[in-house]
Amino acid sequence: MTWLGNGHWPSWTKDERLAFGSSMLVLGNQRVLASILISRFLENFPKLKLVSVESGIGWISFLLESVDYQMREAGLRSELSPWEIFERQIYACNWFEKRNFVADIRRVGVGNILFETDYPHPTCLYPEPLRYMEDTINELTRSECEKIFSSNAEKVYGLPL
Repeated sequence: MTWLGNGHWPSWTKDERLAFGSSMLVLGNQRVLASILISRFLENFPKLKLVSVESGIGWISFLLESVDYQMREAGLRSELSPWEIFERQIYACNWFEKRNFVADIRRVGVGNILFETDYPHPTCLYPEPLRYMEDTINELTRSECEKIFSSNAEKVYGLPL
């Protein structure tokens, strides 16, 4: 896959291809996360932490439910469900999602979500990320804000914030 992605229409401009490629980044993260969960690899390394970046969070509950269902249908045995593995060891970053953000973080787990800021490129909110999220942030509790904007990063990266 290239940065502009595969599958765009040949007649699209570079900007249209860039918008398409940036929108499709999530698909790669979905494939990797599904592979990790189905392999049950993380059950053997309970202290290993993973972070899904530049792919948002709205898709995570769907993927966890899908993998959980498909593993049971295939008769794959696991000590922990994909939901439990995610809660214990996997984090995901949000940067642009607003419409369902509060519901999504509460469904996936506020302890597993990080707010992503980045230097200017297509997957960032530079130069004013908090202003972009201001209305949504106001819907969160103080505890949820502290986790998403600070303590979750401290926990996963071992940073003294």
